[in-house]
Amino acid sequence: MRVCLSESKDLGVSSEVCEHLQDRLIGGKNLNKERIKEVDCTIRDGGHINNHYFSDDFVRAVYQAISETGIDYLEIGYRGSRELFPPKEYGDWKYSDDDKINQIVDGIESNTKLSIMVDTHRIKAQEFAPVDKSPVDMERTATYVRDIDKA
Repeated sequence: MRVCLSESKDLGVSSEVCEHLQDRLIGGKNLNKERIKEVDCTIRDGGHINNHYFSDDFVRAVYQAISETGIDYLEIGYRGSRELFPPKEYGDWKYSDDDKINQIVDGIESNTKLSIMVDTHRIKAQEFAPVDKSPVDMERTATYVRDIDKA
């Protein structure tokens, strides 16, 4: 939030809005660590380097390691459209299908929750499993202000 507060004029955001966000998200000037969650993005972010080609063994090993550290969330990949991102050019973690995720986490005891990322401008209409039938605990949506209605 310091970035928000110190750069609010540069971003065109009022300092009152930033102060409100600071109060709501982190408990004001006294940092509320219980409200802060750690998200590991090794697989999702690392996919930019190799077009999301990771072996199942590697992704499973990362999930196991993250689970042992107590990190709150593992952002396991993108949820992208095969129509926009052809499978012959991208690995499984560009799509992060529920069935694939279930294969990876099967048999690993973990309190780590799973997250995926969706870019509103890089996805076609897709069906998502109901929350009670999906291994995904959180969807993080990236968007532009001009596309906020799509988010």
